[in-house]
Amino acid sequence: SLTARELKLVLYVCAMVDPDAQTFGKCQIRVNEFAELAGVDSDNLYMELRDTARAVRSKELILENVVEPGEERPRRKYISWFIDVSVDPNGDGYIGVTLHPDLEPYLVQVDRVYTRFQLGYAVRMESKYAIRLYQLLQRWAFVGKKRIPLDELRLRLGARELDKNGEITKDNLPAYKNLKQKALTPALDEINEKSDISVSY
Repeated sequence: SLTARELKLVLYVCAMVDPDAQTFGKCQIRVNEFAELAGVDSDNLYMELRDTARAVRSKELILENVVEPGEERPRRKYISWFIDVSVDPNGDGYIGVTLHPDLEPYLVQVDRVYTRFQLGYAVRMESKYAIRLYQLLQRWAFVGKKRIPLDELRLRLGARELDKNGEITKDNLPAYKNLKQKALTPALDEINEKSDISVSY
């Protein structure tokens, strides 16, 4: 469960992955570039990005159906997005992060130009629901229409939280009218206003 700020940072780092780099996942988050892309003021952004990167590092990421070398049965694996965060005590203009190496197969095949194009829209959104919904909608954009069960949508939007065993621990918006009023409608309004796609439901 990532906040809107944490989601933006993760998207930014994923879009910056260089598939040709000798070491996977090392990324320099340049404060001025991030500020320009996100349309925010760079004042105090260094400390904000530092704290956000550390928060992301402390949150668990679950990979499903991972088959380890030499094994046949898939496993569930618990990792974090970043294995380290490095900062300069004087705030020298960039923050270093390293993505977990297990994420490499998921990220090195991504179309870099397209991902960065989408990133520009996503990081300007304020709502975590809008950011997550935009990501989902971009996957289905070529189809033009998609049906998704409400329970799955709650999970994908981050309105439902699960524990390590996949059991529901918290429903942030349990009533449909609350989900619609506080997540879906504002997210779609923001997507239609700030992105490259037009959507309805």
